[in-house]
Amino acid sequence: MPAPMRLDVVSEFPYKHSTGEVIGRFLAGLKEQKRIWGQRVAGQGVVVPPLGYSEADGSA
Repeated sequence: MPAPMRLDVVSEFPYKHSTGEVIGRFLAGLKEQKRIWGQRVAGQGVVVPPLGYSEADGSA
């Protein structure tokens, strides 16, 4: 009986994920300024990370 065939394969799927303006500013603040950015939301206080929109009415 012949020996089983063995094949080593490396699969890579490189990609870049765009964080967008709001989350990008939040992540840059963590990395570069060592600051935590949030968003003040009426009736809820400060939301971290910022949403970039209002949950109440959907406005930016």
